[in-house]
Amino acid sequence: MRPVGERHTEQKIGVGNMLYGGFAPSIQGMLAQSQSLNTISFNIANVNTGGYKKSDTLFSSVLTQRVSNAPQDFNYDFGGVQAQNRTLVRGQGHLVSSARNLDIALNGQGFFILNSQQDSGGNTLYGRDGMLFMSSGDEGTYTDPVTGKVSNYDEGYLIDKNGYHLQGYALDDNDEPTGALQSMRIDPYAFAGQGTPTTQARLGLNLPATLPIGEQKQTAYTAYNSDGGLDTIAFLWTKTAINTWEVTGSTDGGTITSPAATSVTFNGDGTVNTPDSLTIAGTASGGEAISYELDITGLTQFAGSLNETFYSYNGSSNATLESVTFDSDGFVLGAFSDTTMRKLYKIPIATFLNPDGLAGYNGNVWAESINSGSVTERFLDTFGSAQLLTNTLESSNVELQDEFTKMLITQQAYNSSATVFRTVDEMTQVAKDLKR
Repeated sequence: MRPVGERHTEQKIGVGNMLYGGFAPSIQGMLAQSQSLNTISFNIANVNTGGYKKSDTLFSSVLTQRVSNAPQDFNYDFGGVQAQNRTLVRGQGHLVSSARNLDIALNGQGFFILNSQQDSGGNTLYGRDGMLFMSSGDEGTYTDPVTGKVSNYDEGYLIDKNGYHLQGYALDDNDEPTGALQSMRIDPYAFAGQGTPTTQARLGLNLPATLPIGEQKQTAYTAYNSDGGLDTIAFLWTKTAINTWEVTGSTDGGTITSPAATSVTFNGDGTVNTPDSLTIAGTASGGEAISYELDITGLTQFAGSLNETFYSYNGSSNATLESVTFDSDGFVLGAFSDTTMRKLYKIPIATFLNPDGLAGYNGNVWAESINSGSVTERFLDTFGSAQLLTNTLESSNVELQDEFTKMLITQQAYNSSATVFRTVDEMTQVAKDLKR
């Protein structure tokens, strides 16, 4: 049996350990609540930051190992609290309308794909802020094929506010994505010199059935030649017999070899009989080739006047790009100086199994990590969990009232931990005085 004095000494040691152990949870509590307050402050500061995703502070209890030199009766654990932040990347931010054509937003899952370099050889990053601009890149010159005028320009690419290049796919002749992801050039001369000739056209036209035999009517339609220039081809329609017309083509300064006195016949009900189409071939005033098929199944012969119901044709000119906008399927659309609207690129979006596990970087952008899983590219017209909104921006997903509520709770918890600290400090001072 141990002496009484020895037991009293061990009890004093145990009481002292318990008393000083009160400092640990109070200090840890103050540190944890300070971290929480820092997170709240950062959220509030970024309440209007585009694409910002708020963070939360989570708390978990921690226990130290047992004090090895104390008797079993006084073998207490020292505990406390530990704080850890998490970013709610998957949370949808507030959507705000905008007057800029280069402002876009995602409603739903996914991220825009960005690259730190113009040649797409830099770091791949992901973001939700669709406030876009046109960068200033390499200098170049362009010579107009018609006027010969030489123009100087700077190449311009779609970038976000951090200067990262938005990535997209070029399109083939059927407006399908092709090639590899690339930075998208949108300066006025980005597509100059890339005119394509007309290969197909469709015509809807009523020829007057009551027109006397031998009389003529003339129409004219535009098409692109082999250099992307726009030519006007005139058609002379001559009624040669009942239900029969003869058509001949011509163009100013050039030659049309087909159609040349080609016969077009009609049925008794006014619909066209033969042929279904006309081959348009010749040479423009500058020597450029003209060659396309004109679908004339829309021709009719009814009583009344000459009446054009529709005309459409493919191809594009060597026009300059005047403005850029987007559609809900992720296509980048360009308005050109020849009044045409063309699809230029298609934007994919990136999805992850765990978006909250992405690694964050300055500028509200993220990078793939082990916790996020691998990236999967999707197109908006085949992906049902997101839509692209034009003339819209995504703001932060911070709810200001929630943050102020958390701030009050955090302040109260901090003050409580501080009160415990002061109390333990006073108790140790009293114990010290009693020992004397």
